[in-house]
This record gives sequence, C-alpha cells and structure tokens, in this order.
Amino acid sequence: MIEEWATVSRVAPGRAWLQADRRLGCQRCEAGQGCGGGLLGKLVGNRRIEIEVEHQIEGLAAGDAVVIGFPEATLLRGSLLAYGLPMLCLLVGAALGSWLIGGDVAAALGGVGGIAAGWLLARTLSAKMHIQPRILRRVGAEVRAQCWADPAS
Repeated sequence: MIEEWATVSRVAPGRAWLQADRRLGCQRCEAGQGCGGGLLGKLVGNRRIEIEVEHQIEGLAAGDAVVIGFPEATLLRGSLLAYGLPMLCLLVGAALGSWLIGGDVAAALGGVGGIAAGWLLARTLSAKMHIQPRILRRVGAEVRAQCWADPAS
C-alpha cells in the first residue's frame, strides 16, 4: 500500500474532501541540496490538490490529519498506461510508416501519429479507471509535524 499524508478540508456524511501536498522532491531537494526535484517544484509550483474520498471514520472533521493510501498495483497499471502505451504506439506507428510507405520520413510521421494515438487512447482509458484512494487512519497533528520534519522517518 502506498501511503501519503493529507488534511481534511470538508466533511459530509460518508464523504470527505482532502488536501494533499503536491511535492516534487524530498526536503534535501527543496533546500537545493538534492537531485533537483525541489527546483522543478518551484518552477511548476508546489500547490495543494483536493480529492474526494469515501470514509467510514467516526468523528472525522475538517483540519484532521489523515494517511491515505492505494494499492501498488494501481500505480503500476497507471504507469504502464501513461508511459508504456504511448511508447508502444510510437514504435508500432513508426514500423507501420516505414513498412507501408518506406523511408525515414514515413517512419517519423508514423511514430508521431502513433504516439498521438497512444496518448489519446491512454487518456480515454485512464478516465475509465477508477483510482480512488482511501483513508487508512487519522493521525495527530503533532505526529504529522514530527514525521514531516524528520527526513529519517
């Protein structure tokens, strides 16, 4: 199970809206001492995203810190869909362009058409995938602050 911190922003019976930090690197990266993920985060903006989830937790209220999660298989399927399918379509399109018409220009145009088709197909299929994280547990704000501040956690 892949886990991430989130904060409850609103609650309705059986539903909760969560705000998760969109971070593109660890604390070292954000301080400019790591691989550069923090620099990328500054360029695209570390903004918060809000997601709606179902919950069964009694007494959940706005401002609560929670841990959300989703199965690793979901991440693998999403990665294959987002990266693998367009790449496969690029290769098939390039091979078809080269085989049907011949030449490098035909292969390049077939590859461009293939990756465009793969991207559209991946986008359509991903809209049909229901990737719904769930709230695993509620944690105290002091626990979250301690774990968030300590890179060894």
